[in-house]
Amino acid sequence: MAEHKIFDSKPDLKPCPFCGEKDQLYWGHAHAMAFHVQCLVCGGSGGEIGYPDASDGKLTLEELEVQLMDKAIEAWNKRA
Repeated sequence: MAEHKIFDSKPDLKPCPFCGEKDQLYWGHAHAMAFHVQCLVCGGSGGEIGYPDASDGKLTLEELEVQLMDKAIEAWNKRA
């Protein structure tokens, strides 16, 4: 999956709202067609954003992945 543009650079993520960690944050696939941001220090997560949450069925796979990851990042940054 690393070939998709959503994984080319680290997104602008706020520190973990639970432990304050800024550098040890994972963003990407939670499983199959779900994405999330998670702190690798304390395990805090912004919750999973999956296919039913983000698509009207008219997107390519890459467009859907970008939209899902954007929503996962938005959810994480709202908690911080």
